[in-house]
Amino acid sequence: MRNALSYAPGVVNMSATVSDGSARGKTYKDADKGKTSINYGGMRLGVGGESVQAIALDSLGLTDVSVLKVDIQGAEKAMFYGAQETIN
Repeated sequence: MRNALSYAPGVVNMSATVSDGSARGKTYKDADKGKTSINYGGMRLGVGGESVQAIALDSLGLTDVSVLKVDIQGAEKAMFYGAQETIN
């Protein structure tokens, strides 16, 4: 599953290049070919990269969730807004 979490469904564009680590500056496609570790948690929204479907966490219909661990680089507000039913 390759989605971005947000408050509503839609499409977001991810950054075209790796922003940190030893693969910095490479495209994600090129970095995936090598033996370089990639911090996918550091992937940013941007222009020119892969388009991915945005979904609300609530749309997954999860129940009995006791812990949420998110690493979404400043997009927490949008993600939690789309997770209100899951949290309550």
